[in-house]
Amino acid sequence: MNPAQPTSRRGARNGDTARPLPPDSVLAMGAELKSTFCIAGRRRAPATSEVFGDLKEPAVFRRYFRAIADALGGESPELIVCDLHPAYLSTRHAEQLAREWSRPLLRVQHHHAHVLALMAERGVESRVVGVVCDGVGYGSDGNAWGGEILLCTPTTSQRCAHLREFPLPGGDLAAIQTWRPAVGLLAAALGSSWHAWLVEHAPACAARLERCGADIRLIMAQLARRDTLMHTSSLGRIFDAVAFLTGVCGENRCEAQAAIALETAAESQPTEVPPLAYVLRAAPRVGDATGSDTATIDLGPMVLEIAQAASRGEPFDRLAGQFHETVARALADAAIGTARRHHVPTAALTGGSFVNRRLRTRVAALLEAAGLRVLTHETVSPGDSGISLGQAWAGLHWMRLARIKACAGEDRAALAAARGG
Repeated sequence: MNPAQPTSRRGARNGDTARPLPPDSVLAMGAELKSTFCIAGRRRAPATSEVFGDLKEPAVFRRYFRAIADALGGESPELIVCDLHPAYLSTRHAEQLAREWSRPLLRVQHHHAHVLALMAERGVESRVVGVVCDGVGYGSDGNAWGGEILLCTPTTSQRCAHLREFPLPGGDLAAIQTWRPAVGLLAAALGSSWHAWLVEHAPACAARLERCGADIRLIMAQLARRDTLMHTSSLGRIFDAVAFLTGVCGENRCEAQAAIALETAAESQPTEVPPLAYVLRAAPRVGDATGSDTATIDLGPMVLEIAQAASRGEPFDRLAGQFHETVARALADAAIGTARRHHVPTAALTGGSFVNRRLRTRVAALLEAAGLRVLTHETVSPGDSGISLGQAWAGLHWMRLARIKACAGEDRAALAAARGG
């Protein structure tokens, strides 16, 4: 079956024009991993599908697009919403449907959709400070985001802070081989001297790297070609890197294996432990007429401390506890600064990294101690299966805003006519 030609049991055929669903209906296409879709409307509660899995698997994608066709029943929505990532199969299918049905297509940035899923779940429409952490999502600047502080409404998103970006030698392989993000973080902190520093100050980590079979000369050559390497602000990859440096996990044989190992190791530690070093930097946003700024959360000093401590033989459970505390404080500091600067009383914690109970609980406690109201997920997953709900929430508000603007335009036209043009 050709995914570009949706059919259904109610008989929509290739070339047919689908009937419209009730007014203000939205079809949200979701992400690519843990994919779901969602159908919603002004007079229709959002209905999120089952979780299909990875759309890059042909059988999964066939089930996904058949389920969409069956759910629509030969009818079409007024608006289609998809992820900003141009290569997602969900995005490509959304583009195809928009062309076939002559419907507008709204693209929503991945992490904004995470925040909107939580806002939809909790019925919040006012501005929130979104603390969004996951493996990776396509950013509005074309880079791979994953550790973000966003100022969000249902229709707008501003990036106010983020984890400092670092290179990922090997690209997507860095989600499996944990030494790759470790090397990227070391290179971001130390430049070309990262390997010499590792041999001198963290010899156990250097030996662990050699046992992985990594070609150091090749890696250093890759890191020198910054323009050809993927860079990311992903917290998920930082979990992977720390798992490698502490010897907890050398490879993700299943999803989030390294992160789960670190969380498990940290459970033996007190709720509050001494944090390691990090730096929160604020820099002017180039070309921003509002005078706002974007803060950068640099966890490089923490990574260097962990590498040295692990080489000295310090217990990995203690390091895991300190790692969680450091990340929690860094995220909370950036979020609190954003909330105070923009006079926003509510913070929203979302993204796959907040499946981690220790991290979620600690960040929430720090934000609440600063006087913020904190939203966390109760029924909707913080991971990518919630993305379609967030997209649908954006679509509904986008259409509402379009109606308001249309009415305002009609009012202006009537006033001009009454005044004689």
